[in-house]
Amino acid sequence: MSVKDDGVDFSDPGLHGAKEKAPKHDAPAHHDSGGAGSHHDTAHSYKGAIFPLFHPPQADFHTGARYFGAPRSGGRIHAAVDLIAPYLSPIRAIADGHVIQPPYYFYLGTNALEVNHGKYGVVRYGEISSAKVIHLGSGHHVKKGEVIAYVGLLDGLGWSMLHFELYKGTAHGALTNVGNPPYQRRSDLVNPTHFMEGLLRAAF
Repeated sequence: MSVKDDGVDFSDPGLHGAKEKAPKHDAPAHHDSGGAGSHHDTAHSYKGAIFPLFHPPQADFHTGARYFGAPRSGGRIHAAVDLIAPYLSPIRAIADGHVIQPPYYFYLGTNALEVNHGKYGVVRYGEISSAKVIHLGSGHHVKKGEVIAYVGLLDGLGWSMLHFELYKGTAHGALTNVGNPPYQRRSDLVNPTHFMEGLLRAAF
């Protein structure tokens, strides 16, 4: 049976990729559609921040349905990079910051957590575990490298990943905005691909 995340067919054998040996690819083309995330990816330097996992992802986040800009049904575009990792792998804060939204329900039995990391922007750590939760209240200060969550498991699919969204932090309001196509996210959404590449190179 085919299972879909807002229109993406999760029967794609390249999605989970725990045993996938992904080819090298250039970063995906940027989608300049006048909406969020169209051309802001180079604005964020990764220096001083750290990779959010303690190990490299198990699949290339430039491929499959994992990359920023991957198509979704109805014309929506994926607003994150997905880092495949074992269930309950610890997730660490990429930098010092403070919690702006404590853990809340996100998708298929998983939660999300929003942290303002200052000069690095706002990060939504999505698809984190709802079974093993670190209860961080709004305004809680986190330190770089502090474990703030655990990788979640998508109900009914058996796949686990960190869904990493990045925002400049210059706009206000909820990060999800279904009235702002094609990403359906807040207007200060950033393509995190280059940022994540830098963190990965520095860490491993």
